[in-house]
Amino acid sequence: MLKTGVDAETLRRLEKRVQEGFVDGVPLHLLPSAGSLAYAAKSDQSRFFVTPHSEYIHLSPQTILNVLRHRHILVHGHPLDHQYGWNLESFARLYDVDKKTTVHGEAKFISIVILITTSSKAAHYTHPSRPEVRHFQGTLRDLYEITTKFPPDTCPPLNAVSLPASRRNLIFPSHWGSFASHELAQSRIPDSYATLFNVPYTREYTEWSLIGGKDAISPIHIDSEGLATVVLVLEGSKYWIVATQIKEDEDICSINTLGPDWDPYIFNQGDNGRLCRFEAVHLQKGDMM
Repeated sequence: MLKTGVDAETLRRLEKRVQEGFVDGVPLHLLPSAGSLAYAAKSDQSRFFVTPHSEYIHLSPQTILNVLRHRHILVHGHPLDHQYGWNLESFARLYDVDKKTTVHGEAKFISIVILITTSSKAAHYTHPSRPEVRHFQGTLRDLYEITTKFPPDTCPPLNAVSLPASRRNLIFPSHWGSFASHELAQSRIPDSYATLFNVPYTREYTEWSLIGGKDAISPIHIDSEGLATVVLVLEGSKYWIVATQIKEDEDICSINTLGPDWDPYIFNQGDNGRLCRFEAVHLQKGDMM
């Protein structure tokens, strides 16, 4: 989330490792073998299975699960429910633009945000182990105004994270239900049914959105405690680096791949970047991973 500091240093180190894995200067997920359903262990085949949405929707649930044993899945051209853009109308489809939420950013920029915010009061607090980072309590309207008032080259990197899915109209494809049936069922329960039969609302814990400004960086983390995560880019792009631990077992489905005491900044130390294999994809609008 910072242009400088430990997260940016991690990004620089990992990007070097990513490019070291290219074949003749080409990222692995752009090679023809990335589109093969068969996975060749201990080869230079990408850990991403890449397919267009038109072909993905015809894959059986068992085929999808077999692919996920060893690889992530990157689907190009997923249809969207709206023509999203960097505007308040699109923001409002994800979350109430005037409701307080948490925005991450660097301290010197957060102070500027507070000065020009449209809210009557803007609270913020310091990250306990990262004093240069602030978690700003503001609105998506504030975020929109700050990112549109600054020139592109000076706009602060800001992230509005963990926006609950209650206002979102997206529905994940039905074939995901084969391995996430309760989340799928929850997304299709009408509000009237949920109220009548007192069905607990859980979508805010299983689905969320984030809105990130230009140059925003997220530190290394494990999504959803290591369980399957589906990411869909509604607007803009997102550069995503994934790590696979180098060991005899090439499955990537374990929740404990990195152990309970892993350090997200371990790759900043010495030659630890060689403990894992790194790949990166530049997700574009309509890409689902």
